[in-house]
Amino acid sequence: RSSPLTIVIPGPPFNIAANDIASGTIAVEWQRSPGDTLTDTLFAIDKQKGTINSVPIAYPDTTGTIFSLVAGDSIGISLHSFTGTSDTLWWMTAERFYGIHLHVYTDMTGDTNKLQFPGSTSPDLVLDTNSLSGDSIELSSAALINAGWDSTLLNPAAPNILGGLANNFRTMNYSLDLAGAASLYYQIPPDSAYDTLGSPIVVCQTPSKHLVLVEIIPDPANGNRLFSFGPNGKYITVNLSFQTIASQPYAGRGRPKQPVKNPKIIVIPSHENILRKASSKIGTLRK
Repeated sequence: RSSPLTIVIPGPPFNIAANDIASGTIAVEWQRSPGDTLTDTLFAIDKQKGTINSVPIAYPDTTGTIFSLVAGDSIGISLHSFTGTSDTLWWMTAERFYGIHLHVYTDMTGDTNKLQFPGSTSPDLVLDTNSLSGDSIELSSAALINAGWDSTLLNPAAPNILGGLANNFRTMNYSLDLAGAASLYYQIPPDSAYDTLGSPIVVCQTPSKHLVLVEIIPDPANGNRLFSFGPNGKYITVNLSFQTIASQPYAGRGRPKQPVKNPKIIVIPSHENILRKASSKIGTLRK
């Protein structure tokens, strides 16, 4: 007596996430379909140059890194398994800058008190005291301090991300966030416990249409508030992701969220069932 034979065919990889580690490097994460236990291959296609990078990723790993990419080129990222190919995620590299201390502009005596992004001819952002409350501070467009400085715009709807830029997973690029970058300031929240709430990620757009992500890092020494106290007054600590190509909504990570790619299940009947069905058909024909 034989039993039915069940064959499980895994779906393709899904939920690709791209992290621009540096101007020439992108790290990638994805999910495997249940039953995908063989090597996946990570592909990166440079749209402008037509070059292809491929990296084999052995089971059970779901992370890989692509090197030697060209800043400003569109990179099509996909995963290939033995049963299929994922959707393609288009992304770009971006520059990263870490651990910058930005002091309140009026308190500055020898410390950094303004941010000037690559390629800018004047400051872009400053840390300023709130005009209505001297105790609060805000990340402001530099044009509010000096009309001759850059009028960089900020999106005040900054999401809190645990882990900051390193964990800033996205369902799409930053086009909608840039459309919301219409404010000249972002109010720094005064409350604490941002170690559990996560770091705010402020989306900014320079006058020359460069996308900038500003991560404001909580200070454990100050109750995990988003500001610190130093010899020269209040300051914030920030990490930056800067898109070197104008009018390109790519920085941080991107993830096209998709449902689980469930495997296909094929059931082959037992020999006994096959013979029974065949006998039934023969009996019908004789009648």
